[in-house]
Amino acid sequence: MLPHHFFAANRFVISKISAAVGIGISILILSAWELGISALPRLMPGFAQITPFESIMFGLLGTGIFLASVSRYTLRRKAISTLFSGMVLAAGIITLCNYIILLGSGNEGWLENGTLSTIESQAGISPHAAVPLVFLSLASLTLNRKRRWGRLSEYFALLALAAAFSAAIGYLYSAEWLFGINNVFGMTPSEAFVFFTIGGAGLMANRRSRLVHLLASTTVGGTLARRLLPMTIIVPTIFGWLRIVGEEMNIFGTSFGITLLVLTSNFSMFGAIFLFA
Repeated sequence: MLPHHFFAANRFVISKISAAVGIGISILILSAWELGISALPRLMPGFAQITPFESIMFGLLGTGIFLASVSRYTLRRKAISTLFSGMVLAAGIITLCNYIILLGSGNEGWLENGTLSTIESQAGISPHAAVPLVFLSLASLTLNRKRRWGRLSEYFALLALAAAFSAAIGYLYSAEWLFGINNVFGMTPSEAFVFFTIGGAGLMANRRSRLVHLLASTTVGGTLARRLLPMTIIVPTIFGWLRIVGEEMNIFGTSFGITLLVLTSNFSMFGAIFLFA
């Protein structure tokens, strides 16, 4: 378990490092496209590439959140951060509107792989990636504003992290509709990682984040949060994956797999509460 002073003393350092990682990946991907290194934007064989447009969006978001993490958040830095985040928000909304119009057109042919690839190459962003992109841009725009806006920034960052986590779970469990319509059209694993880094940076940079304040507090609630929060995410994820593996290998059936998942999750959480409370 990380001590409370780790979050209190290093939250802005963590935010800067996470934002810098997002910026670095953006520059790396753009350089790979410029040099014609096609393997680097893909990172994993069989999956879609991170497009240059997406790389630019990641770079703008990372820069905006990095500027908000510095100790001297001057008016000039605030204006640059707002401009970059506004550009990303506009791009994300326009992309989502295009997909919504296409979906409402009644043309079922757009679900074909070739058509999907063409659409994504024209739009630059898949719909599964555009949603957390909009959330992150809103989180950056409302970051370190007045009290009410600061709370909204935390919610937007958490929604973006939830979207990225859902995509990661989708890849782990082979649930395609959580990360895209197929492997070549949707949020790639590398994109999910970038969303994690930038979303985490926005959350840690938020001076009004109740979650970060809770993790940094010395209260009973803060101690329990630092001890139980990782387990509530990791334990069900691992047991769910083991259940799928067991069923695919015909070790047990669906009913037994669900029962085993529920029992192991309950027992593990009971044990954690008994040990840490």
